Amino acid sequence: MEGDFERKTKVRSAHSFDSKQRTEDVKTQEELTFSDMHISRQVLEGLNKNGYLKPSPIQLEAIPIGKCGIDMVIQSKSGTGKTLVFGIVMLESIDLEISTVQGLILAPTREIAFQNAHVIYTIGSELPGLNVQVFIGGLPVDTDLSKCKSCHIAVGTPGRVKQLIEKNALKTKTIRLFILDEADKLMEDSFADDVMWIFSQMQLTKQVLAVSATYPEVLANLVSRYMQKPSFVRLGHHQPTLLGVKQFVFRVAYHPMAQQQAKNKFEILLKMLKVIEFGQCMIFTNLQTRAESLAAQLSSNGHAALSISGSQTQTKRLQTLLKLRQYQCKILVATDLAARGIDAEHIDLVIHMDVPRDAATYLHRVGRAGRFGAAALTCTIACEGNELTELRSIITKTRASVRILACDHLAPKDHDSSQPETLLTIQALDSLWLTLPELEGTGLEGEGMADSLLSNIEHDFQPGLQDSTRALLPQGNKRKNKPRAKTVLKTNDTEDELEQAVTQLNIAVKEEQPTRPTQQEWSDWYQYWMSYMRRNKALIEQQEYLRLMCSDIR
Repeated sequence: MEGDFERKTKVRSAHSFDSKQRTEDVKTQEELTFSDMHISRQVLEGLNKNGYLKPSPIQLEAIPIGKCGIDMVIQSKSGTGKTLVFGIVMLESIDLEISTVQGLILAPTREIAFQNAHVIYTIGSELPGLNVQVFIGGLPVDTDLSKCKSCHIAVGTPGRVKQLIEKNALKTKTIRLFILDEADKLMEDSFADDVMWIFSQMQLTKQVLAVSATYPEVLANLVSRYMQKPSFVRLGHHQPTLLGVKQFVFRVAYHPMAQQQAKNKFEILLKMLKVIEFGQCMIFTNLQTRAESLAAQLSSNGHAALSISGSQTQTKRLQTLLKLRQYQCKILVATDLAARGIDAEHIDLVIHMDVPRDAATYLHRVGRAGRFGAAALTCTIACEGNELTELRSIITKTRASVRILACDHLAPKDHDSSQPETLLTIQALDSLWLTLPELEGTGLEGEGMADSLLSNIEHDFQPGLQDSTRALLPQGNKRKNKPRAKTVLKTNDTEDELEQAVTQLNIAVKEEQPTRPTQQEWSDWYQYWMSYMRRNKALIEQQEYLRLMCSDIR
């Protein structure tokens, strides 16, 4: 548990495509397997041995680029296989005959660092002599000093890695691949200085990969400073949650007493856990003390639960996550410490007892459910008033479609008293989601229908983009004709003055002639138009007019 990873790969680590129904955003149209991607024999054997057979879209797009040694920004939804992308690229780039650090992976939390190391050791199980070490705070630094000597791949948090470099224990001159996992978090003020310092200690010729599920443009520009002509691989950033995850909100009446308000929320939570049939559940709260007390309350009410928070020792936190991954923990109450990077296949229910502090945290919490395109649901229990206002703001930023769940939907159906009570399945709530009203006040009502229509419009417009979209160009984009220059010829003009007057007249005539836009200008306008339509979904009321335009283009 202190950072040494033994070769224990008996348990399959991959999410099997065939074990359950998967959504389209983790499937590729091409019938390809990892064996078709020119991956080295030993790495391919490790993939196959642990159940990794078919690549997801982000893996299919990003792995070939990464293997070419190109700097890259990788952004994809949570649960689509980003860790495997840089894991394969890392294993393909190291030389096992050189017993020095050749790859460095930075992660914002200790738990993500351990998980990354586990994935790399799993798929590298057929590489003889592979040495992956984890360097994180909360564990003795003296142990880390000895582990640096023969390490091929170092995975750690910025603070401990910086400490080891300063002690001259972790050599950086031989590092050829530098990976920023959860890069948006690493670019925040609490990590940015350490990350920049670590970056400055390495050779300029290294390859850099930045990976995250949420990637604001401001942070993308900042990360680009670390890179040389980076390639951007961004999939699904217009809809940042997996299609199989249905999002709900349960509204609770406001109460001036915080204690009573918490009690009302807890009653709703108990009802959900009693009525909904789920594999594993994660419950998020904003406070460490709240996580521990909530787990104790659930256990006393017949729902065995564990908790994880920053106030616990590192050993206890790792033990808890191990139980979650091994399906020995049914319910986990967590702070946002576990909102990022944690991969447990059986989590299909996520409940927010507190509204998260920002949109990025909300997306990462939701991303713990429905891993690799499985069906799942999330529900935010929010009080009327400030909490619901904050949630509306988050939903508007994430462009998610959130439906309102009520007590009537959780009421058990009438049944024979001699028969066991029927539970609501995830699939049943998935079907119910379509019939429920959307959370009002977000400006995204009808978002699902609008996205579907815009997708059809884009599909119809693309083939005729070179010729047909000229008819849609706004008049304001055309260059305005300048008034014709007035040329007055005097009888005593010299020959030079006459030539100058004629030249001026020719220039005026050329400026009057309309300039035909280039193909790039048409494409830029088209992309702007699509972006404008996505930002203004209220215009969806004009769908009949848009369909008419599409039919004309055909």
